[in-house]
Amino acid sequence: MASKNFIFELTEAIDSLQKDNKEHKQLFGSYRRLLLKKFPYVIYYNRLPHNNTTEIIAVLHNKRAKSFIKRRLR
Repeated sequence: MASKNFIFELTEAIDSLQKDNKEHKQLFGSYRRLLLKKFPYVIYYNRLPHNNTTEIIAVLHNKRAKSFIKRRLR
């Protein structure tokens, strides 16, 4: 059941990125992050202004080391 809840929340978060033009905290250059509410995961994404899209780079556990995140986002 937890996996279904995780997928539901992840889908809701991705939908909110598409619907809302809200900007989240910018980290690691132009990448931004959106924290999931009930699970310790973060969506790292980038806004592409030339075609008005959102590119999801990674969904990572919140406790990952910053060095791992920087390598993953390259």
